[in-house]
Amino acid sequence: MKTTIFGFWMNVLLFLSLQLLTIVEFKRPKRKTYTDSENPITQALKYAKQIQEGKYELPCGIEPIKANKESTPIFIYIVCDIVPKIDDFADWSNLTKSPDGERYFGFIKNSNAYIEVMSYKSLITHAKMRNAIFFEKLGINNC
Repeated sequence: MKTTIFGFWMNVLLFLSLQLLTIVEFKRPKRKTYTDSENPITQALKYAKQIQEGKYELPCGIEPIKANKESTPIFIYIVCDIVPKIDDFADWSNLTKSPDGERYFGFIKNSNAYIEVMSYKSLITHAKMRNAIFFEKLGINNC
């Protein structure tokens, strides 16, 4: 399966393959407040909907991106500091909080989207754990 990076807008990275769509959104670190209109979950779901509606194009405007709403699974990853307003947004979206309180996850059925909201700390911690053996084999286990 070939994956193409087809877009990067300020804080959003999009990946599209023939079988799935991945949206990764980064929010500014140490941000303390959000307004309701700045809800990153809603923003990412809006991007997904616009892609499904053919409102985005491949690089250089070759053709509209095609993603079938019923059959193309969408994976959305939002990286931000978990502040009280993010807790509210996750609750409103019926996302489940992880035991460590650093992540939310869940499936939004009407958008066919799996969403994961994670803190920067959680992203780094999980990446280090996931790659610890690899780094050890390379001899760079002090990171």
